[in-house]
Amino acid sequence: MEIDTAALIRYDLCHESESDLLLGSLQTLYNNEEQFGEQVLGGQQWERYRFEGDLQLTDDSLGVFDSVKTFVSFETRHLIDAVTVAELSEEQVKEIEEEEANRTQYVIDDLAEQLSGVAEKIPTVAPTDFNRQPIQFYVEPPEAQQVFGDSGDVSDELLAQFLEENREELSKIHYGIDHQQSLLNGEDLIAPQGTAFPWGKLTVFNLTSPPESETDFEPIWLRRLRPPFVFS
Repeated sequence: MEIDTAALIRYDLCHESESDLLLGSLQTLYNNEEQFGEQVLGGQQWERYRFEGDLQLTDDSLGVFDSVKTFVSFETRHLIDAVTVAELSEEQVKEIEEEEANRTQYVIDDLAEQLSGVAEKIPTVAPTDFNRQPIQFYVEPPEAQQVFGDSGDVSDELLAQFLEENREELSKIHYGIDHQQSLLNGEDLIAPQGTAFPWGKLTVFNLTSPPESETDFEPIWLRRLRPPFVFS
């Protein structure tokens, strides 16, 4: 099973009273900032920010990623969403594909831990301890998986077959098919990375390999993952 896109996503929440501190901290961390805004019906204004470029961290640990961006949204009452996305380089993806399945979890965990370098610099209320960090590992294959029935919906039988046949390959991306699993938006499989910490880090595996596209603000696949998760 090949990987086309792989990214680590960290979700942070900040109180609106800390907005100046949050934006100021991100302006210090990154060398590029873009602001997005629009006047909507009723006279209200929404605003978003995207920070990207070379991170100004003392240990330069995040320089290993292909790119790192933080998206800031003022959409939740009294809370500010700060989402940091680190897209893995070709070398990092290759290491995961070629490493033994019982070793890749350490590779992914080490990369995920590096995102705490951003969280430690902003006024977040989200957990930063290792096992409870709100982090997703998103993986997109180059081709759609053969799990869809004639109706276009995911077939339970085909999905079960796919999971069993790709058990070892999925374990390489820290996706355990024996863990609790959910299907989001009919195309993203989600499982916690460990049974002992089900509300910590998650792996998200896309089944459809959607066309590469991006809004003015953020990637389409990131927008898809914004709804809250409900584990079944």
